[in-house]
Amino acid sequence: MIFKAVLIQPFIRKKIILLSALLVFFTIYLSDAAAQDELTDRVNEDELKTVMLYPYSGNLDYQRKVLNPAIISLEGNTPLVLEFDDLRASYQSFTVKIVHCGLDWKQSGLRDLEYLSDYNEFFINNYEVSQSTKVPYYHYTFRLPRTRISGNFIVQVMEGGLNGRMVIQKRFRVFESRVGISPSVAPAQDPVLWRTHQQVGLKLNFKDYPLRDPKSEFRIVVRQNYRDDKVVMLDAKNAMNAGAFELNYRFFSNENTFPGGSEFRFFDIRSTYSRGNYVQRVNNGKVDEIILSPQSDNSRRAYLETQDLDGRFMITNIDANSPDISSDYVKVLFRLKHENLGQSKKVFINGQLSNWQLSDNYLMHYAEQAGEYQAMLFLKQGVYDYKYVLLDEIKEVADESFFEGNHSDTENAYEFFIYHQPPTARTERLIGYSIISDSRKRE
Repeated sequence: MIFKAVLIQPFIRKKIILLSALLVFFTIYLSDAAAQDELTDRVNEDELKTVMLYPYSGNLDYQRKVLNPAIISLEGNTPLVLEFDDLRASYQSFTVKIVHCGLDWKQSGLRDLEYLSDYNEFFINNYEVSQSTKVPYYHYTFRLPRTRISGNFIVQVMEGGLNGRMVIQKRFRVFESRVGISPSVAPAQDPVLWRTHQQVGLKLNFKDYPLRDPKSEFRIVVRQNYRDDKVVMLDAKNAMNAGAFELNYRFFSNENTFPGGSEFRFFDIRSTYSRGNYVQRVNNGKVDEIILSPQSDNSRRAYLETQDLDGRFMITNIDANSPDISSDYVKVLFRLKHENLGQSKKVFINGQLSNWQLSDNYLMHYAEQAGEYQAMLFLKQGVYDYKYVLLDEIKEVADESFFEGNHSDTENAYEFFIYHQPPTARTERLIGYSIISDSRKRE
């Protein structure tokens, strides 16, 4: 018995060592998996406002420049510009880092020098102080470095150096023009959906980009109204050969359809001295307060054709020049006339102004005496698009059509992204990009 115990003890020690090693491995594995979460647009500091990332071509028309999506050509010279305001109104040290992502928006395994020509640490040195505003702020501007390859990227802003706190995170894309794209959009062919949904399609010409099996190698993403929460990845299995180097994508299961939605609501707060569109009252004070006209449920109304910004906003004012630093911050009261829907159903304000996220900062509260949902937001002067969204907490479903409705005639923008991973590459390249800025212009 003593002999057997002597033999068993080393065996037990080996098992303990093996189990310890496995525990360490799975701890590292789970930590790496957690680090590989999808990277999304975020602002982690409440005092940082009006974060914008856009391609700037030198056009002096400020009202239009920020309406372009954060997408640039690898072959072009147009830079991407990041702007934001710091309402702490004192100089802060901000550092920028560029992160390369795969198609799934998780950080890729590429080294910095594989997609950048410089050391991946950039300092924001360009800032201005607000002028003649009741709410003081510092306005920061940064021109992003050019990338060496196409694909998906994240710009991260840290406060206090690269090892400091990450306060801003924004997505952007860089594309190559390697394939020809002929996109289309029309009312859905399904009789059940043709009044409410829109259907996209496209043809690809890849004569100058030969592939072994284009039906399986292309990855095609379609985005509605510049929103990463409104994205469809098209399955290439239904692609038809339209020629030697052409593919015609046809779909039969509504996988290429989007709810049409409705034109966005908007309001004009370019002035604090006069009432803009959908402004009921302006209360001037230490901080100006703007009361918007009460809104109602549009879901049962017929489609009304109007011009909108596809959910985005423009920062500008009509009382001063240099809107970057002369536009003030004001309190804006949103009002939605509706009966109380109960505690399990929450109403949010949604748009680019909320980063397309249903966060508590944009949650409306029911005012019993007024018989309406209300929310007060702190916004910079300009023109804003938005919609009301209902979140059912029990079903965990967000419904944009509850207050707004769906119409196949709605003007929407659609972007088409063509990805491919070459045999020698370790990640996807964005080899084609096209946009239909107005879905009402049938092709």
